[in-house]
Amino acid sequence: MVRRQAVPTCHFIQDFRTKFCEGLLARRVLIAEGDSEATALPVVARRLSDLNPAAYTSIEALGITIVNAKTETQIADLGKLYAGLGKRVFALCDLQTEAAQQAIEAEVEHLFMHPEKGIEELVLKSTTSEAMNRFSKSLAWPQHLAAKHAGADVNMKDALMDYFQWSKGNWGIADFLAQCSEAEIPLWFRQTCARLRELCDPPPTPPAAGPATGNDGDDFDVLSGL
Repeated sequence: MVRRQAVPTCHFIQDFRTKFCEGLLARRVLIAEGDSEATALPVVARRLSDLNPAAYTSIEALGITIVNAKTETQIADLGKLYAGLGKRVFALCDLQTEAAQQAIEAEVEHLFMHPEKGIEELVLKSTTSEAMNRFSKSLAWPQHLAAKHAGADVNMKDALMDYFQWSKGNWGIADFLAQCSEAEIPLWFRQTCARLRELCDPPPTPPAAGPATGNDGDDFDVLSGL
């Protein structure tokens, strides 16, 4: 007889609370593929709203709760769950196969899918050298990475890729984005935050034009009677 490995109760409760209870209390839910996405989006939206409040709004102010799916294979199922509860549901993920993309889009209102296989690649390909160098100087590099990337000919993209992989799930990407200017934040993130604002906080509809007023008809009648 094969005994199934028990899931620690504390882990089960935490996972249940994150994936269900917190989203249950929200009007709007955004399902993020993993740890990096779940931490990065609220940080970058808050940073953009501080830098340019006329164009961006924080995730919190939009009434959106982030749910960490932990893996891309759970996004569609969680989308179906929350949509079935009457929530407005969005999703954010790395590049997917066509079949996986269609499965997710069938269950959510809007899918934000970036064109890279990892969020680290997206950030490092789309930011500036100035932002990378500034962030690198602010870090207390772990010893093994400091030794690996020592010397004058350091490739900063490779070094930060190793750092982001090492700090995955521990705010590495989020910390980088939090120190960027608006122009240094990847365009995809800027477009995503702007679109979320349009979807959740659309500008007021201008009042419809009323019927034309004036005395043109009366004036014509008066002239006709002369």
